Amino acid sequence: MIHIISAMLFVAVFIIAAKLLEGFFIRSSSKNLLANSANFNSALPSRLASFVLPKGRIFRSLALPIPGRDGEEIHLGTVIVSRSGIFILCLINGSGIIENPPNGNWKHIACGKCSEFPNPFLAQQDARGLIEYYAEQNGLSGLHAYSLVIYTGASLKFTHQRSRGVLSAAELTDKLCTLEKRGKLSRSQVRAAASVLKNADAY
Repeated sequence: MIHIISAMLFVAVFIIAAKLLEGFFIRSSSKNLLANSANFNSALPSRLASFVLPKGRIFRSLALPIPGRDGEEIHLGTVIVSRSGIFILCLINGSGIIENPPNGNWKHIACGKCSEFPNPFLAQQDARGLIEYYAEQNGLSGLHAYSLVIYTGASLKFTHQRSRGVLSAAELTDKLCTLEKRGKLSRSQVRAAASVLKNADAY
Protein backbone atom coordinates (compact mmCIF):
# COMPACT_ATOMS: atom_id res chain seq x y z
CA MET A 1 0.00 0.00 0.00
CA ILE A 2 2.85 2.38 0.90
CA HIS A 3 4.49 1.68 -2.48
CA ILE A 4 1.26 2.54 -4.32
CA ILE A 5 0.89 5.83 -2.41
CA SER A 6 4.54 6.68 -3.05
CA ALA A 7 4.13 5.94 -6.75
CA MET A 8 1.02 8.11 -6.93
CA LEU A 9 2.81 10.99 -5.16
CA PHE A 10 5.77 10.66 -7.53
CA VAL A 11 3.48 10.80 -10.57
CA ALA A 12 1.66 13.86 -9.17
CA VAL A 13 4.93 15.68 -8.46
CA PHE A 14 6.24 14.75 -11.90
CA ILE A 15 3.13 16.11 -13.64
CA ILE A 16 3.23 19.37 -11.66
CA ALA A 17 6.95 19.82 -12.35
CA ALA A 18 6.44 19.09 -16.05
CA LYS A 19 3.68 21.72 -16.26
CA LEU A 20 5.83 24.30 -14.50
CA LEU A 21 8.80 23.57 -16.76
CA GLU A 22 6.58 23.69 -19.83
CA GLY A 23 5.36 27.17 -18.89
CA PHE A 24 8.92 28.32 -18.22
CA PHE A 25 10.08 26.96 -21.59
CA ILE A 26 7.24 28.68 -23.45
CA ARG A 27 7.85 32.06 -21.81
CA SER A 28 11.62 31.83 -22.20
CA SER A 29 11.47 30.76 -25.85
CA SER A 30 8.97 33.51 -26.68
CA LYS A 31 11.07 36.16 -24.94
CA ASN A 32 14.24 35.08 -26.76
CA LEU A 33 12.50 35.12 -30.15
CA LEU A 34 11.07 38.60 -29.57
CA ALA A 35 14.39 39.99 -28.34
CA ASN A 36 15.63 40.17 -31.93
CA SER A 37 13.66 42.48 -34.24
CA ALA A 38 15.06 40.56 -37.22
CA ASN A 39 12.45 37.92 -36.34
CA PHE A 40 9.58 40.37 -36.88
CA ASN A 41 8.47 38.99 -40.24
CA SER A 42 5.55 37.00 -41.64
CA ALA A 43 6.87 33.82 -39.98
CA LEU A 44 6.68 35.30 -36.46
CA PRO A 45 3.07 34.27 -35.60
CA SER A 46 3.65 30.65 -36.61
CA ARG A 47 6.98 30.51 -34.76
CA LEU A 48 5.37 31.80 -31.57
CA ALA A 49 2.43 29.42 -31.97
CA SER A 50 4.84 26.48 -32.32
CA PHE A 51 5.88 26.91 -28.67
CA VAL A 52 2.33 25.99 -27.63
CA LEU A 53 0.74 23.96 -30.44
CA PRO A 54 1.85 20.87 -32.38
CA LYS A 55 3.18 21.51 -35.87
CA GLY A 56 0.19 19.80 -37.50
CA ARG A 57 -2.15 22.47 -36.12
CA ILE A 58 -0.24 25.45 -37.53
CA PHE A 59 -0.62 26.52 -41.16
CA ARG A 60 1.54 29.17 -42.80
CA SER A 61 0.44 30.92 -45.99
CA LEU A 62 -2.85 28.99 -46.05
CA ALA A 63 -5.15 29.52 -49.03
CA LEU A 64 -8.67 28.08 -49.31
CA PRO A 65 -10.44 27.45 -52.65
CA ILE A 66 -13.72 29.32 -53.10
CA PRO A 67 -16.50 26.78 -53.83
CA GLY A 68 -18.11 27.20 -57.25
CA ARG A 69 -15.42 29.58 -58.49
CA ASP A 70 -12.87 27.47 -60.32
CA GLY A 71 -9.29 28.47 -59.60
CA GLU A 72 -10.17 31.24 -57.15
CA GLU A 73 -9.10 31.14 -53.54
CA ILE A 74 -8.83 33.26 -50.41
CA HIS A 75 -5.37 33.74 -48.93
CA LEU A 76 -5.47 33.64 -45.15
CA GLY A 77 -1.81 33.75 -44.13
CA THR A 78 -1.08 32.05 -40.81
CA VAL A 79 -3.91 29.97 -39.36
CA ILE A 80 -3.90 27.84 -36.21
CA VAL A 81 -6.28 25.23 -34.80
CA SER A 82 -6.88 25.36 -31.05
CA ARG A 83 -9.37 23.72 -28.72
CA SER A 84 -11.31 27.01 -28.86
CA GLY A 85 -11.65 27.08 -32.64
CA ILE A 86 -9.68 28.17 -35.69
CA PHE A 87 -7.80 31.47 -35.60
CA ILE A 88 -6.40 33.61 -38.42
CA LEU A 89 -3.30 35.44 -37.16
CA CYS A 90 -2.68 38.91 -38.62
CA LEU A 91 0.65 40.66 -37.92
CA ILE A 92 1.26 44.43 -37.56
CA ASN A 93 4.91 45.52 -37.37
CA GLY A 94 6.29 48.84 -36.20
CA SER A 95 5.76 51.55 -33.61
CA GLY A 96 3.75 54.75 -33.71
CA ILE A 97 -0.04 55.00 -33.66
CA ILE A 98 -2.80 52.80 -35.07
CA GLU A 99 -6.15 54.41 -35.75
CA ASN A 100 -8.41 51.40 -35.30
CA PRO A 101 -12.08 52.34 -35.72
CA PRO A 102 -14.31 49.27 -35.40
CA ASN A 103 -16.22 49.88 -38.65
CA GLY A 104 -13.70 51.43 -41.04
CA ASN A 105 -10.21 51.16 -42.45
CA TRP A 106 -7.27 51.39 -40.06
CA LYS A 107 -4.32 53.78 -40.35
CA HIS A 108 -0.72 53.33 -39.19
CA ILE A 109 0.97 56.63 -38.37
CA ALA A 110 4.72 56.56 -37.74
CA CYS A 111 7.69 58.87 -38.42
CA GLY A 112 5.44 61.45 -40.06
CA LYS A 113 4.02 58.92 -42.52
CA CYS A 114 0.51 57.51 -42.68
CA SER A 115 -0.53 54.27 -44.36
CA GLU A 116 -4.11 53.04 -44.58
CA PHE A 117 -5.07 49.36 -44.60
CA PRO A 118 -8.29 47.34 -44.26
CA ASN A 119 -9.63 46.64 -40.80
CA PRO A 120 -8.38 43.04 -40.29
CA PHE A 121 -11.57 41.92 -38.56
CA LEU A 122 -13.76 43.17 -41.40
CA ALA A 123 -11.36 42.13 -44.16
CA GLN A 124 -11.22 38.56 -42.86
CA GLN A 125 -14.97 38.16 -42.46
CA ASP A 126 -15.31 36.19 -45.72
CA ALA A 127 -12.27 34.08 -44.84
CA ARG A 128 -13.75 33.16 -41.46
CA GLY A 129 -17.04 32.30 -43.14
CA LEU A 130 -15.23 30.09 -45.65
CA ILE A 131 -13.42 28.23 -42.87
CA GLU A 132 -16.71 27.60 -41.08
CA TYR A 133 -18.30 26.46 -44.37
CA TYR A 134 -15.57 23.86 -44.90
CA ALA A 135 -15.86 22.78 -41.26
CA GLU A 136 -19.64 22.34 -41.54
CA GLN A 137 -19.28 20.37 -44.78
CA ASN A 138 -17.04 17.97 -42.88
CA GLY A 139 -19.28 17.41 -39.86
CA LEU A 140 -17.91 20.19 -37.63
CA SER A 141 -20.92 22.48 -37.57
CA GLY A 142 -20.15 23.82 -34.09
CA LEU A 143 -16.68 25.02 -34.98
CA HIS A 144 -16.07 28.77 -35.26
CA ALA A 145 -13.32 30.85 -36.87
CA TYR A 146 -11.86 34.02 -35.35
CA SER A 147 -9.21 36.64 -36.10
CA LEU A 148 -6.31 37.67 -33.87
CA VAL A 149 -4.31 40.83 -34.61
CA ILE A 150 -0.77 40.66 -33.23
CA TYR A 151 1.51 43.69 -33.06
CA THR A 152 5.26 43.79 -32.43
CA GLY A 153 5.86 47.42 -31.46
CA ALA A 154 6.02 47.64 -27.66
CA SER A 155 5.28 51.39 -27.85
CA LEU A 156 2.51 51.10 -30.45
CA LYS A 157 -0.61 53.02 -29.40
CA PHE A 158 -4.21 52.49 -30.50
CA THR A 159 -6.67 55.38 -30.78
CA HIS A 160 -9.69 53.19 -30.00
CA GLN A 161 -10.10 50.61 -27.27
CA ARG A 162 -8.43 47.34 -28.21
CA SER A 163 -10.72 44.36 -28.51
CA ARG A 164 -9.77 41.00 -27.01
CA GLY A 165 -8.65 39.99 -30.49
CA VAL A 166 -5.81 42.55 -30.50
CA LEU A 167 -2.71 41.67 -28.51
CA SER A 168 1.03 42.17 -28.47
CA ALA A 169 3.35 39.48 -29.80
CA ALA A 170 4.60 39.02 -26.23
CA GLU A 171 1.05 38.08 -25.16
CA LEU A 172 0.38 35.55 -27.90
CA THR A 173 1.72 32.39 -26.27
CA ASP A 174 -0.19 33.08 -23.03
CA LYS A 175 -3.32 33.69 -25.10
CA LEU A 176 -2.88 30.39 -26.95
CA CYS A 177 -2.30 28.52 -23.67
CA THR A 178 -5.54 30.00 -22.33
CA LEU A 179 -7.43 29.03 -25.48
CA GLU A 180 -6.15 25.48 -25.12
CA LYS A 181 -7.18 25.23 -21.46
CA ARG A 182 -10.62 26.78 -21.85
CA GLY A 183 -11.51 25.34 -25.25
CA LYS A 184 -14.26 22.76 -25.46
CA LEU A 185 -13.30 20.98 -28.68
CA SER A 186 -12.29 17.36 -28.18
CA ARG A 187 -9.01 15.96 -29.44
CA SER A 188 -10.79 14.22 -32.29
CA GLN A 189 -12.53 17.47 -33.29
CA VAL A 190 -9.23 19.35 -33.23
CA ARG A 191 -7.62 16.67 -35.41
CA ALA A 192 -10.60 16.78 -37.79
CA ALA A 193 -10.41 20.58 -38.03
CA ALA A 194 -6.69 20.44 -38.82
CA SER A 195 -7.39 17.78 -41.46
CA VAL A 196 -10.04 20.01 -43.07
CA LEU A 197 -7.52 22.83 -43.51
CA LYS A 198 -4.76 20.49 -44.65
CA ASN A 199 -6.94 18.90 -47.32
CA ALA A 200 -9.05 21.90 -48.29
CA ASP A 201 -7.71 21.91 -51.85
CA ALA A 202 -9.17 18.42 -52.32
CA TYR A 203 -12.78 19.51 -51.73
